[in-house]
This record gives sequence, structure tokens and C-alpha cells, in this order.
Amino acid sequence: MKKVLITAFALFVCLGMFRTAEATPFEIGTNGTFDLRGWGILNYEYQALSSSFDLDEGETSQSLDFFSVTFPSFSFGAGTAAASIELALPTPIQLDEYGTYLGIGCRFFQAGYIYWGDPVTFGYGDGGSLTLDLNDLMGVQMGDSLIISGKITNNHDSAMVIPEPVDPDSPAPVPEPATVLLLGVGLIGLASKLRKTAS
Repeated sequence: MKKVLITAFALFVCLGMFRTAEATPFEIGTNGTFDLRGWGILNYEYQALSSSFDLDEGETSQSLDFFSVTFPSFSFGAGTAAASIELALPTPIQLDEYGTYLGIGCRFFQAGYIYWGDPVTFGYGDGGSLTLDLNDLMGVQMGDSLIISGKITNNHDSAMVIPEPVDPDSPAPVPEPATVLLLGVGLIGLASKLRKTAS
């Protein structure tokens, strides 16, 4: 009976350690830069709308506001728009998306469009990837600012897990499941040895 209890305890310890060895999703902070280039009179200012989120299992995407663009004085033109979204992870990621614009704006209204190109995808470990897809803007809007928004999608079946960066000078990590399994087998062997000694 003691052998069964000791074996069950060793297995319980092993399974508990396997569960704690699983990685958890990182919280992601966003920041970035916005730029309009082309011909015309371009009087604009932008503010990065920093936000923080995570992409957990079963929640594959997040819609976010990335920039607020204001027109303090009369502005018009056409050309290219560029948005650089920085994801604050242990190893920072920068996603750049480009598009075209045509518009007119001032402190009271904006009219025109911004059409973004294809969504941008970044691959990370374990076969997963992140996709940035900014929303196109078109029409007339009252007020002095535009909101540049979009969606970040986790293209993976499970929670987004990006490993910590590895220092090349540090020793190689020991796989934790193998260590725990070795500990469990050792405990079972020790229990068996003690049982034989007691008999």
C-alpha cells in the first residue's frame, strides 16, 4: 500500500511540474510612428495611442486604435501613408504597413481617403504568426482629428507565446519536463529500494 501511495505522490509531483512548465501568453504593449508623404501642404500632427493587450487561447484578434492624427491648420495633398507599429515584447517587433492617401483637412473637418496595402505578417516560434491589418478610411469627418485603427491577429490555435530572447553566452537551458521525469523515476526507485530494505 505504501508503494502505491509513494508512486501516486511521485506521479502527482511530476504532473504538477509539467503543468507549471507551460508558458503563459505575454502581454503586448503597442506604440509607433505615423507619416504622410507626397505633394501638397501637409500640416498634421500625430499621437501614438499606446495600449496593452494579450492574445489568449480562444481570443485570436484584438481591434485597437493606434494613432490620432490632427490637422491644426489647412492641409491638402496626396501621396503615401506609412504606419509603423511597435509591439513591446521581450524581443521587440516592428510591423510596417504602407498605403496611399488623398485628402483635405483643417481644424473643423477632413475629407478624402487612406487605403492601406496588404496586411503585414510576422512569424514567431512554434509555427505561429501575427498579422497587422489597418482599417481603410474614406469619406468626410467633422472635427480636427482622424483615428487610425486596425486589428492584430494571432494566427495560431493556442495562446500566443513568444520565448524570451536567449543570451548566446549563457549555458543551454535544461529541458524541465525531462528533469522532472528523472526526479520522478528516482523517487520511485528510492521508494522501491526502501521497501526491499524494510522486508
